[in-house]
Amino acid sequence: MTTLTNLLMRERKASRAAHRPPTVRDPSELESDGRYLAALQQLQQGAYANAGRLFFLLQAEYPGASQLPSLLAEARLKAELETTWAGKIKGRRPRRLNRRVVLSLLAYLVVMGGLAIGGFMIYRNLQSGNAEVIQHQRLLAQAQASLKRNDDETASQLFRQILSVDISNEVAQRGYREATWRLALASEYELGEQALRAHDFARAREYFMSVQQKAPSYRNVERLLAQVEAVTEAGQLLATANTAFEAQQWAAAVDGYEAVRRLDSTYAADLVTTRLVAAYLTLGQSIVARQPAASIDLTQALGYFQKALHLAPDAPAIVQAEGELSVYLAGIRALEQANAAQAVLALEPLYRAQPAYLGGGLAERLYDAYLALGESTAQQADLLQALGYFEKAAALPVADASAARRQVAALSATPTPLPTATRAAVYAPPPPPPPTATPAPPPATLADFKGWIAFRTNRDGGVAIYLMQPDGSQQQRAPNDAAATLDQLYAQQRWSADGATMLYVASAPDRADANLFLVHADRPESEARDAMLTDFRGDEYDPVWSPAGAMIAFVANHTGNDEIWVMNLPDGAPAQLTHNEWEWDKHPTWSPDGAQIAFFSNRDGRRQIWLMDANGGNQRNISNSNSEDWDPVWIR
Repeated sequence: MTTLTNLLMRERKASRAAHRPPTVRDPSELESDGRYLAALQQLQQGAYANAGRLFFLLQAEYPGASQLPSLLAEARLKAELETTWAGKIKGRRPRRLNRRVVLSLLAYLVVMGGLAIGGFMIYRNLQSGNAEVIQHQRLLAQAQASLKRNDDETASQLFRQILSVDISNEVAQRGYREATWRLALASEYELGEQALRAHDFARAREYFMSVQQKAPSYRNVERLLAQVEAVTEAGQLLATANTAFEAQQWAAAVDGYEAVRRLDSTYAADLVTTRLVAAYLTLGQSIVARQPAASIDLTQALGYFQKALHLAPDAPAIVQAEGELSVYLAGIRALEQANAAQAVLALEPLYRAQPAYLGGGLAERLYDAYLALGESTAQQADLLQALGYFEKAAALPVADASAARRQVAALSATPTPLPTATRAAVYAPPPPPPPTATPAPPPATLADFKGWIAFRTNRDGGVAIYLMQPDGSQQQRAPNDAAATLDQLYAQQRWSADGATMLYVASAPDRADANLFLVHADRPESEARDAMLTDFRGDEYDPVWSPAGAMIAFVANHTGNDEIWVMNLPDGAPAQLTHNEWEWDKHPTWSPDGAQIAFFSNRDGRRQIWLMDANGGNQRNISNSNSEDWDPVWIR
């Protein structure tokens, strides 16, 4: 039994005795295994037994490596030859040779010399073949590594180089087919992207469909194909909406344009926005001009004006229409709640500016408010003040002012009460000097109201900032610094509690909609600092961190309306908290303990401050006023 065979037998027995089967490895890792390189080196240096032992061990761990069987066979053969001929030629005592023996010896030497030369040539060719095999295997390993890291271009070139000298290599054939298939797939995908950027949606759909059929999960082909399908559908919806708009079928036009925006807010955005604003405004004005206009219809008209204002906040006609109707409806609500003074406060300035508003409907409601306020004032024995309200009511151009005129007549016949007699002056000693005034405390600032909610309101006629407790109580004007610091306090809530990250709103490349991003301010500019957090088909904005720093709240409109959402970072799924049938749920702000979120909503027909639990439960109106209240900021 030869030495190599003995080594292999001992190795096999040792492996069996340990009861540990060899670990099976990927053939592509063989080239980087140090034992493989050592075995090749020992084979070249003539250490055939050691080389054979290493090839045997490697073959057990890399059963799929096609080069190992031939290398192992070569090592065994050379080891056998070395063992067979070692020590066969022994030394002899010198003896006298005759001529015949000398000639025979010379002939033998010639023959052996020829054999030696031939053997040397064979050995040189064998060594050259070994070098070629090693180079061949290295190229194969490099090609497989390139394929593994998706460098298909390099892999294709290397596999092609291998096949040019070994066309039957099955590993190279399979790798070359895989690399060229993936290159063709990438080319189709890139052509689809080019067509999409050129707005050639039919061709883009053709390319993306082909890619998806071959590799359904390839890159983000599913999202791009859905985008192309959405654009195609949006084009059909836009054509229908344009037809309705040109026929002045405003409600149908609104339905069509709103459907386009829900499907893809970026599609023909300028045209859709312009026509949608015009349709909203026209629908609202048609309701306001209707005689008589029911209160429910006016609420619908206000909704149209507010939607138009959302899309065109600086359009004077829309601002005026929305403002006038908001004031009118506030006055009507106050009148329905038997608050005649509040009704007069709302309706009287509007009547002075627009006496013919609602075709005389405003004058009728103001008449009712004057009459009710006059009656309540008369009941308090303030007859002169009551007479003034009745006279104002009687002067209004309404269909029937007889009730006010009767009250005026009745109060005019009542003697005017004499002024109360005053007592004659009596001498009194001068009062003592006032005590020294205590220095007044410094004026309060917005920061002094930690735990309160600040918000904007129009309850005083213009835009003012008010404060209230989280339960809606103690509503009052905010300190003088509020106008300058409210937005600053809200902007601070975009920063995480540790000050390391900040949220911001921007448009992703090649997109018109707004998305949320996060910047790691604590990282150097040489590193990647920005990360995109949302990728909805629509706008996301108003992002704020929770005080604990694990959650963010924000507004998104891809589900149809502006709604409040939350997301747990770094890898939580977004969750929608509000589901408003109107268009606005906005401006979230966290409570100091992170348990609640305040926001404003117009779900009741006017903007109000609402509160909900952090999971969206227990939603309730806390400002609950007859005015417009918006932009809450929880001071913390």
